[in-house]
Amino acid sequence: MPRGNRQVPDTGFLVDVCGRIAHLSSDCEHTLRFLQQTLCHMIRSDGPHRDAAIRVSSAPNGFAVTADAPSPSRTIVTSIAALRHEVLIRLMELRPDLLWLHAGAAQAEGSAVLACGPWGSGKSSLTAALCAMGWSYLSDDIVGIDLSRKLAVPFPITPLVRLPGGNSPPSLGSLGLEKRQVALRPDQVSRTPAPIASLAFVSHAHGAEVSLSRCSPGRAALKLLQSCMNFADHGERAVEFVCSLVKTVPAYDLSFGDPYCAAEALAALHTAPPPTSEDGPALTSADARSRC
Repeated sequence: MPRGNRQVPDTGFLVDVCGRIAHLSSDCEHTLRFLQQTLCHMIRSDGPHRDAAIRVSSAPNGFAVTADAPSPSRTIVTSIAALRHEVLIRLMELRPDLLWLHAGAAQAEGSAVLACGPWGSGKSSLTAALCAMGWSYLSDDIVGIDLSRKLAVPFPITPLVRLPGGNSPPSLGSLGLEKRQVALRPDQVSRTPAPIASLAFVSHAHGAEVSLSRCSPGRAALKLLQSCMNFADHGERAVEFVCSLVKTVPAYDLSFGDPYCAAEALAALHTAPPPTSEDGPALTSADARSRC
């Protein structure tokens, strides 16, 4: 167990995972507080049933994550970042009917933008910036897709954005997490699934200017399939959904240094007709600078 993470009597709380109820508990004081902060927008006070129980306990040099559903499992992790990821995976498994994408999502005017990319690509920073502009939050890193209704389903874990210089805030420093949590008001969090209006494949580089260009349907399909986290659960149906989606909604490659400038650029396209060409600049650097 990390230094300073005091053991306490085992206690827990309930979370609503897209309609499934899980009970999370821990015997580690700081760990329990971190999980409550991470899942604060998913916590519910009570429920008629529980679909799963997930327990985080102290282990030599780390944590043990034990889950009883959908199948019994026990995993040892050695960092708070790995713990967060492991708990989220266990929660996702409660809804195998959803296609889970490695993406952030925010919605405005009744439809959502998905920000897709690997860890560290800037999804969380971009999503948080959109929310600061008045968009509603669905998720910053993992989003479920209802394939039958073709909707993005909220999975509102508390956003984590990387700190400049990589320094941890005191409240999380003892747990080794080099990011900060972004506080959102309850009214900023969407509870309603939303149709997908556009896709953005994002990459972040310090000091880079905003570059936003159309991505062809073929490249968008390949990138989106790479973002699937439970492809094996859906197979051909996932491929059919992705191919249909990229034919009907615009996709963009978005690179940026300042997430707020990138959010302004993306928001402008959300309210304007997309360019007609499949590939080519949708926004110049001068346009981005003028908006910022």
